Amino acid sequence: MRVAIVSDIHGNRRAFEAVLADLRQVAPDLVLQGGDLAYGGTHPADIIDQVRGLGWPGVRGNTDEMLWAPESLTEFAARQPKLGPLLAIIQELILPTLASIGEERLRWLEGLPSLYSQPGLALVHASPDDLWRVPMPNASDSRLLRSHDWLRTVRDDPGGPTVEVRLDDVLGGLGRESSSTGPRSAGSSRRSW
Repeated sequence: MRVAIVSDIHGNRRAFEAVLADLRQVAPDLVLQGGDLAYGGTHPADIIDQVRGLGWPGVRGNTDEMLWAPESLTEFAARQPKLGPLLAIIQELILPTLASIGEERLRWLEGLPSLYSQPGLALVHASPDDLWRVPMPNASDSRLLRSHDWLRTVRDDPGGPTVEVRLDDVLGGLGRESSSTGPRSAGSSRRSW
């Protein structure tokens, strides 16, 4: 099965349209969305509506979460003091994003799970218990397992997912990272916009 994961759209309609055009050509069997749909771009409501209309299952991201739980951004800022000035600017844009998407879309985002799984696949934005905590891009499998105990559960379950993909960007572009562990097909590819 060919799976496409679209993540970190951040309300960017132009990038999203490019992804949609590519998906029409690639024609994956399944498209999942990896969170961070709205915050940061000029078209957050439109992106949410399009993703919902396409029926893509997926997960919530850290910047989705900060819209209904702004204390999550504050807690992250306390753990990352060097990012304080940037996080203050990010916090200022929460209210305009909320005004753009409205209450109903916000509740839809809040209803997204932090972990999506089906046989052979599990998807999280960073980790299911903390959308702001993610291992470094060069983390070994053993480091991922130590920092993400939930992976041990899904990996040790013979009927559970055998592939884990975690996607995160650190607040819309500070440091994009993605990694996957587990078996991959020889013809798998990744695209990034």
